[in-house]
Amino acid sequence: MDRRTFIVTASAATAATCIGSVCALAKPAALARRAERLVLACPAPENTGGLFDDARLLARALERTLQEHSAAAQVKIEVVPGPAASIAALADGHADLFYGPEHANSAHIPALGFVAGVPGHLALNAQGLRIFMQGTGADLWRSSLASYGVVPIYAGHRGESPTLWSRVRIDNLKGLKIATEGLNAQVVAGLGGLPKSLKPEDITPALAAGEIDAAEIATLTDALALGLPKIAGFAARAPIADHAGAMSLAMSDRTWRTLSSQAQSSILSCVQAHAQARETRDANSKMVLEDALSRAHGAVFYACGDAQHVRRVSEAVTAELAAKCDQTRQFSDAYMAAWHLRG
Repeated sequence: MDRRTFIVTASAATAATCIGSVCALAKPAALARRAERLVLACPAPENTGGLFDDARLLARALERTLQEHSAAAQVKIEVVPGPAASIAALADGHADLFYGPEHANSAHIPALGFVAGVPGHLALNAQGLRIFMQGTGADLWRSSLASYGVVPIYAGHRGESPTLWSRVRIDNLKGLKIATEGLNAQVVAGLGGLPKSLKPEDITPALAAGEIDAAEIATLTDALALGLPKIAGFAARAPIADHAGAMSLAMSDRTWRTLSSQAQSSILSCVQAHAQARETRDANSKMVLEDALSRAHGAVFYACGDAQHVRRVSEAVTAELAAKCDQTRQFSDAYMAAWHLRG
């Protein structure tokens, strides 16, 4: 892809600046650098709404923010489908930014399971996750990705109440093939189910063909974008995790270092504002969407009847992750401190 740039005037001497959940990691370049275009990778199909549309909205906001600190005629961010992990998306130089959940990075760094989303009743709601990501969690997250050349920025809560979409009502996961991610996949296995890892665009066709029995989706907006309500008449509320995990706006370290401290601070504020707007929008639309889907497609929303077993297995999965190494113990301590302070 073409290289992208924008003009940034950097101060001769800067100190690391911390705003919200992320700290500026390094001094910006001493000389201005020009680029025409940045690329933002998103792990969602371009021809659907949901996550990809959200990435486009954030890209437009970031363009306006960066333009304020640029002497270039125009700052343009192209949003493209990309790998599921920011590590993969940014490592080869084909993208400058990544927007999406953190599940795939936990394959490289197991401790990031605490960022991607903890299962069962241990999952944090939006307020609790914000406490975690504005405290010690942010420092641990940033340091864990530093060796990969990735600068992560907390981009809000993924979803307050994930749903499990299926063609028949499900109250027990034993023997069922379930599309899900991260630690939730381990819970499915612990409950006797068969977790399946699928690309977003493959979920609806797989459910229609009977290749899976159900799919866990973070938000109703995402489910609509994938076309699930048209073929799946049942949606269990929060059957595997009470809440989803964190969203990440990640930037390659090479791009982050070209920015002035003022530009870095503006980006952090921009991402925070976008996250809060999305969380508010999702919360306000949830009941409206449920009602609309019930009327249009006959969707039945219900509470899964396996909550007691999910709770037990979720605690075991989380404890096993915490005990893996010093890094996972550090993440666990910070996470559980926020969990006890949750609203």
